[in-house]
Amino acid sequence: MQPLEDIFTTTLTHAQTLGELDSQANPRNLARLLLCTTQGVALLGLVMDNNSKLAGAVESLLSLLEN
Repeated sequence: MQPLEDIFTTTLTHAQTLGELDSQANPRNLARLLLCTTQGVALLGLVMDNNSKLAGAVESLLSLLEN
């Protein structure tokens, strides 16, 4: 999982450099949040009958990143 966390961190750090991510945000911590969320969504997507609940969680995560 470390390579994926590193990719997320690099991408978020780049976004921060471009001013697209709050300068006070911690890219490594956000990368870990993304990793946990994407892995959880992937797992739950396999066992849940209705993915609409997952869609709401993903929308909320993206909203956090946009602010």
